[in-house]
Amino acid sequence: DNSLTEHFEFFNSHRVPIIYASPLSLGLLTESGGQHWNPASQEIKDACRRAVEYSKDQGVDITRLAVNHSASYNEVVTTLIATKDMKMLEKNIHSALTRLTETEKQVKAEIEERFFKPLSQRHWEGVDVERYWKELEIARK
Repeated sequence: DNSLTEHFEFFNSHRVPIIYASPLSLGLLTESGGQHWNPASQEIKDACRRAVEYSKDQGVDITRLAVNHSASYNEVVTTLIATKDMKMLEKNIHSALTRLTETEKQVKAEIEERFFKPLSQRHWEGVDVERYWKELEIARK
């Protein structure tokens, strides 16, 4: 979801720092596919799974593409990303600080065009809050 980029100018003009969170989409852009509780729609989950498979078939690490993408915005002051161990942390730092190869750039562009551009919605903003209120209402009955 790149929708935040539409607001960069506003945030910067008002001196509001931008924090990029979860460039791996809470694990969806990893080979493990994320946790069962991920709030993304099934459409997003399926697109991410297909993107991961495509990237792997091309010999490209999609986590590198995602981390590099999040680090590519000069307007973003920091990126929050969870890691399970020091090896993964070092890999993420390397991905953020090194340029993509031409092959990686091509695969990234193909993934964006084939799997993410067609999505009807590219985020899950508010899904957890909506679910919370529905479950609270059920519990009150």
